[in-house]
Amino acid sequence: MSGNPAKKEAFYEFLRVLAIILVVLNHLPIATAFMVEEGLGGGLYLLFAIIVRVNVPIFFMISGALLLRKDEDLKTVLHKRVLRFALILFVFSLGLYLADMTVSLLKYGYTEASVWDFIWKFTGNSVPGADSYWFLYSYLALLCFLPFLKRIVEKITKYEFIAILIMHFIIASLIPVINLGAVYAGAEDIGWPSRLQLPLVTVKPFFYAVCGYYLDTKADISQLKGKQKAELTAACLLAIILSFICVKLDGDLNGYSEKYIALFDYVLAISIFLLVRKLFSAGKPDAGGRDIIPALGSLSFGIYLLDPFLKAALYSKYTGMCADRLNFAVFSLGWLMISLILGGVLTSVLKKLPLMNKLF
Repeated sequence: MSGNPAKKEAFYEFLRVLAIILVVLNHLPIATAFMVEEGLGGGLYLLFAIIVRVNVPIFFMISGALLLRKDEDLKTVLHKRVLRFALILFVFSLGLYLADMTVSLLKYGYTEASVWDFIWKFTGNSVPGADSYWFLYSYLALLCFLPFLKRIVEKITKYEFIAILIMHFIIASLIPVINLGAVYAGAEDIGWPSRLQLPLVTVKPFFYAVCGYYLDTKADISQLKGKQKAELTAACLLAIILSFICVKLDGDLNGYSEKYIALFDYVLAISIFLLVRKLFSAGKPDAGGRDIIPALGSLSFGIYLLDPFLKAALYSKYTGMCADRLNFAVFSLGWLMISLILGGVLTSVLKKLPLMNKLF
């Protein structure tokens, strides 16, 4: 990505801030309200649920753009990155486990917690309250494969990248849409061999990392002008409409679920990535933008890690106070502000502590 380094940093950090906001919202009632709300409200909640699902794809795209350009061998990656994130995952999962154990002791006077129980739940990503940490397991997989993936993407061509997108479209979108239509019409659906896995296509951390790297380093952003912007916008609208229709059809058949919510999440994520990159490459960031956006972005990971702890401490009280008074949207936005403010403050404090500052 050519241009002012300040613009580069602001671009990445802006996407980080956007993604963490969507991550927090994705774990609140506003993201699933479409399953219970009817009428216009249910439709609006469904639209929001479709859009909010770009959160994790954006994180992986940022990671691909930043990490796949670095010249780090396997030993460096394992020591510098894998070990750090494995430690982060362990420490914060243990913290949530101990918090759950404490609540059990205070509430019931006993606990079934044990070292083996924690190990079992930690390795199975089932620590109470740590549902959102599934991302870190996937991120560790990406980090372990980073040096090998770099050798592949360095020489990737435009046509090879387009081929990856087409294959992803066929497997992730076209076949599910055809299957839904077939089932709705009373016909048999199309099976996909479970053993036919295409690493850069069907394994989403790898797919989005490749997308982020290619679009950041090899896509000519200067060519993204009025017509191309309109095409990206149209693609996003079409993706949202098709996802909306599929969720509705599946709801009529099987009851509402999140099965088709992320049907075209890659279309939205890629479009947002390109449009935001264009925005920051075209405009000259002012002094405030250069300072504020990176500062907020630097807190995003800590906010993500601390949100489950804040929920363990405050969410039940917040729900008791507000759930019956506020609709899903206002309730969720209220918790978002609590999580961002308290999580941001706590992250700033923890980053100044001798040991914790090495984790964030």
